[in-house]
Parts: sequence; structure tokens; C-alpha cells
Amino acid sequence: GALAVSYSGASQGVEPATLGEGLEKIVVSFAESTVNTFKALFRVVGLIAKDAEGDPPAGLADILSRSGITPAGALAYMVFVLLYMPCAGTISTLKNEFGWKWTVFSCIYSLIAAWILAVIIYHLPVANWLV
Repeated sequence: GALAVSYSGASQGVEPATLGEGLEKIVVSFAESTVNTFKALFRVVGLIAKDAEGDPPAGLADILSRSGITPAGALAYMVFVLLYMPCAGTISTLKNEFGWKWTVFSCIYSLIAAWILAVIIYHLPVANWLV
């Protein structure tokens, strides 16, 4: 969602609205976004029999293959993102508890470990069968 907003561009102007109109727009757009998110999720998982055009929905493997991402690449990406670095709060706590040396070591170690595991996962022959 954040990437969609970031890359869609703000080509529309913003019109002034009253508080009630603004809240109504927020509630309506939130409801529409929630429904569309669940429709997309169900379509990817295969729980919706047909999409709006009447075609059968594509599964996750089809969507990944059309976008140029292999199942092994998707799995390696997920492993890397799950392991690569702690959140900012954790980094701050590490700095307060152990100092900058251990904080930097921890961040570098996390990046290296995540990269090594992602490369291993990517090159496993089983990784292409998982998605």
C-alpha cells in the first residue's frame, strides 16, 4: 500500500472539505481499500473462482512468473527481509545497553547472515518447488 501511494504520483489537486466530508471520504476509501485488499488476496490464493473479466484467477506462482520473479527468488527475498536488520527501536536499545561498537557489529552481522542465508535458499533446488 505504501509503495502504491508513493509511486502513483500526486497528480490530483486537493480540494478543501469540511470535517464531516473529510471523515466520510476517509471511511469510504478505507472500506473500499479493505474490500479490494481481500479480493486480491483471495484471488492470489485461489479462493475466488473468477475475476471481474470472467477469467479464472492467477495463482501466486503465475503472478510471480509473469513479474519475472522466480519462486526461489521470492523465498530468498522473504528470508533476507526477515533477517537483515533489527528495527530502529532495537538499534537504539542496543546502543543504550551495549554502546556503538556492539550496535554496529550487530547490524553488520545481521546483514551478512541474512545475505548468506538468502543466497543459500536461492540456490537450493527445493526452493523452486515451494511456491
